[in-house]
Amino acid sequence: MFRAWSVGLVTLTFLLTVFATFVTRSGLIQSVHAFAQSPIGYYYLGFMGLTLAVVLGLMLARSRELKGSGQLGDLLSREFAFLVTNLLFLGSAGAILLGTLWPTFSEAVRNVSATLTPENYNRFMGPLGLLLVLLVGLCPLIEWRKISAERLLRNLWIQVAIGAVTAALLLLFGVREVWVVAAFAVVAFAAATIVLQWAAGIVARMRPKAVPEHQRSGRTAKENLLVATGQSIRRNRWRYGGQLIHLSILLIVAGIIGSQAYQDEVQVVLAEGEQTEVGGYTLLYKSYTFRQPEEDGNKLRNAALVEVYRNGRRLAVMEPERNLHSNVDGSVTEVALRSNLKEDLYVVLASIESDGLAAFQVIITPMVIWLWIGGVLLILGTLVAAWPAASRPAPVTVPAGRESTGQQTARR
Repeated sequence: MFRAWSVGLVTLTFLLTVFATFVTRSGLIQSVHAFAQSPIGYYYLGFMGLTLAVVLGLMLARSRELKGSGQLGDLLSREFAFLVTNLLFLGSAGAILLGTLWPTFSEAVRNVSATLTPENYNRFMGPLGLLLVLLVGLCPLIEWRKISAERLLRNLWIQVAIGAVTAALLLLFGVREVWVVAAFAVVAFAAATIVLQWAAGIVARMRPKAVPEHQRSGRTAKENLLVATGQSIRRNRWRYGGQLIHLSILLIVAGIIGSQAYQDEVQVVLAEGEQTEVGGYTLLYKSYTFRQPEEDGNKLRNAALVEVYRNGRRLAVMEPERNLHSNVDGSVTEVALRSNLKEDLYVVLASIESDGLAAFQVIITPMVIWLWIGGVLLILGTLVAAWPAASRPAPVTVPAGRESTGQQTARR
């Protein structure tokens, strides 16, 4: 049913990726993330136009093959959920594209370049993103064509309970922001759907099976956990790979929620030997290095040695730097970072004087590492889904009367 949608979405994704490169190379938007205006931008624009023309031509030439079969089901159907998902993706892409080009539009109309802030993006991407996450957990539970509301409730009551428990635990631990509680509850709901689907497939292979007597030679009808997991993935790579990709997206979403909701940032000026308290950490400014020549005199190193403590126990020694290079106009900052599963601690040396008086910027951002873990799982899930199945030898047809004695015995 959605063959043309699939081709269109894949093409649009590719074109928007190239368009992002065009934006940073063409001078269309003035930004710290963009290069100076360059003629290479027109080559990107021409390439996008050529690609779009070729794809549209192929789609028109093969419209019969792209014509989907079947009809759109009921509102409570998987077909309708797929359509809503596609529309949400298109809406998100369109809104982000409009926000990206907004400075260009506003300058053309009002002669004033107005840039959208992160809060503007969060206002529409927050609800759209949560709807997409909700559909990740809901789509596998909806049947094709139609499902009754009663049957749907039976399919998802465990996931709803897990989402409710997650919200209750967050409230119990002092989380009061409604959108944070709702977002984590939705992520837990979708993750529960994926985990339960995994468990159902694996448990089904672990149960004892009735095996005919002539097929029992040397093997058991019951598989252990590792064998059942491996066999399930091997026999349904596209399914388990896709579920792993969905799980990775949920981890990335959780990382985004945590890092955006509870980032803590302070700026402090310390003399050598002084300390400060930030987000439960004690930072002790131990010593410093001021304009120490390195790399054949092409670099002057400015560094601060900072010891990090929590509850009186030393956790790390961090050394942020702010160096001067002969071939760079201005200072180059080397950020000190301590990362764990809970949060990232950044210590930035903003400035330092000859007497050691230093200005620090300290940032604590929760759950950043889950963005990286989700990215790695995303790649792994793609490899699992796309890995080619092992080829099986084609059966050999032997003319009647030509079997060998061994083949006749095996056949009998």
